[in-house]
Amino acid sequence: MSKTLSGLNWREENGIIYFSVTSDGTSGREWIVRLKEKGIDLMHFVEDLLMSNNFKPSRGVITEIEVMKVTLEGKGEGPSVDIGVGNFPKPYEGMTAVMSAEVGCLIREALSDEELTKEMGLMMMIIMHSPIDTGNGARYLAVTFQGGNPQLIAFVAGPRLPWNGTVGFAFTISSN
Repeated sequence: MSKTLSGLNWREENGIIYFSVTSDGTSGREWIVRLKEKGIDLMHFVEDLLMSNNFKPSRGVITEIEVMKVTLEGKGEGPSVDIGVGNFPKPYEGMTAVMSAEVGCLIREALSDEELTKEMGLMMMIIMHSPIDTGNGARYLAVTFQGGNPQLIAFVAGPRLPWNGTVGFAFTISSN
């Protein structure tokens, strides 16, 4: 099944979501302005991450992505995934972060909250890029929403973050 809602052409096969994004050379500072102008809330040290010397924009890089859905149930104390060391449930064991953090900005911009939650069935999509140190810990970007607002968040990798719901972990398939 292939769908396009907000400009992101994606498909889901056997519980894995596939799509691609293309970088456009936007700097971290430019992403801050661009995302805010589109009404996207930048939460939890996102601006620090985007302004880091380790945030490296590129131009014309196509990143093909697969998103693995992991459903976790608990009440803040239940099952969790330590994304900092790639401790994923089967069959995702051993996955590693290999894409650029700019992919998180590209996905957040292209993906509507309706698409994320209703169509893809996710409460959050975690972008598995190499973590970036913001001065407040190594952080990953995640696409989510809360209170009806689209959000891009940055959170500290591990130890063992608990979730309750279906979370998507976005990994790169290949880049060119």
